Amino acid sequence: CPTLRPCVQSYMDNTGTESLLLTLKGTVPNDHNGVRYHTPMEIFLPPEYPNKAPLAFVRPSPNMFVRPEHPSVTPNGECCHAYLRTWQPARCSLCGLVAELFRDFSAVSPLFTRAPSPSLP
Repeated sequence: CPTLRPCVQSYMDNTGTESLLLTLKGTVPNDHNGVRYHTPMEIFLPPEYPNKAPLAFVRPSPNMFVRPEHPSVTPNGECCHAYLRTWQPARCSLCGLVAELFRDFSAVSPLFTRAPSPSLP
């Protein structure tokens, strides 16, 4: 199950405007090729939520990177899933978003682990 916990975090939008937003931070599980993974995520709730869609990001740890050309995650980790693009407050929810991300990430994992750097003798 997801381990998303509420907190307040700073968010900077594309215009450079910074604001404090309620955020869900933690992991969303996904089953990829028979293995359970826990994808690190941050989901920011804009002041207009639930009338406006949340802003969801995959946050790779230092030994991970975002899969190039993932169908619903941009190279900077922003989730651009159809559920977010077609957000309708009467039918959409955070639970629905997490369920959609679980399905999507289970089909195509958004993250890869970096190979360890060889140590010098």
